[in-house]
Formats: sequence, C-alpha cells, structure tokens
Amino acid sequence: ELLEAINGLYSHNPAVWVHVPPELRLGIGLVAAKVDYPGQMGELGKLMLGNSPYITFAGVLDEEEYDGCIVEALNSCFRKTSPDKWEFLSEMRTPESMRIKSSQKTSTRVYLKGAFDPTWKDEWISQRISFEDNIPFDIQKKVVEKWKEWEFAKDPIWRKDYAKKVREVGVKE
Repeated sequence: ELLEAINGLYSHNPAVWVHVPPELRLGIGLVAAKVDYPGQMGELGKLMLGNSPYITFAGVLDEEEYDGCIVEALNSCFRKTSPDKWEFLSEMRTPESMRIKSSQKTSTRVYLKGAFDPTWKDEWISQRISFEDNIPFDIQKKVVEKWKEWEFAKDPIWRKDYAKKVREVGVKE
C-alpha cells in the first residue's frame, strides 16, 4: 500500500521497493528510488512519513543499494547524508508526527537521504568499507570457515565472487 501511495503521485514509478521491517516495530521505513529531479528524495521521504502513522524514521536510498540487510541500508543512510541539506526533523507537535502508542503522545519524525548527490565530486564521497574490500581473500576464507565451525552463522553472508574479483583485478566499489 505504501509503495502504491508513493508511486501513485507521479506519472512514472520512482520507488522501486519499500521496506518497513516488522522487527523494528514498523518504526523505520526504507524506500529505494530512481530519482529524476533535485528534491524528489525529500518528497519521497515526507510521503512515507505522511502515509503511515507508525513510521518515525524514513530513509531514502539509491535504487540498487539495498540487498535485504537492514544494517547495510541504515549504514548507507548515515554514511551518505549531509545534515545541512538532506535531513528533516519534525517538531514534536506536528500533525504528521502522530505515532500510535498506548499513551497517544506525539513524537518527532526523521527523514534522511541515503544516496549520494550526483553533483558531488568523487573526492567528497567516502570509500565503502566492507569485509571483502579490506581483508585479504585467504583470511576471509579462514574467517568464514571458523564462523561455520563455531556456529556463529550456519550460512554466513560472504560475497565470495566479489572478493575474488577484488583480489584478481584490484577493482574497488
């Protein structure tokens, strides 16, 4: 419903997916979008906040950024946000900040743009840091084997093909 509400306001469909994780009590809404003009990400974030009484944090990401990991998505929001331009924090008594709680109190709402501005120079953008980028492939392999052996994770998330590519070609994201 939230995806339809967002895409219904445009002549095209900018929102690729919307995720409201139930494990976070539906308080966080993440939307991946294909942005066509400046300010559209802010509109999308405010649309999410305005169309759900539960969401108090809206994060707008690049369309290909999210792979199902909430931590990665939130990291992207905080890593790419420039607080002087792409942050919105509502006042405590605004009509859009009504979050349904047992006490019926209002709360603030936050929107963060989790995408790089296309006008930024490359040197302004922070380097992505990941397990595959920064740890040698042989050590990665041993670490993943130990995770399995010690049962930290039955099937750890490891982008083995990407790690091999980084090692062989020296390509960074």
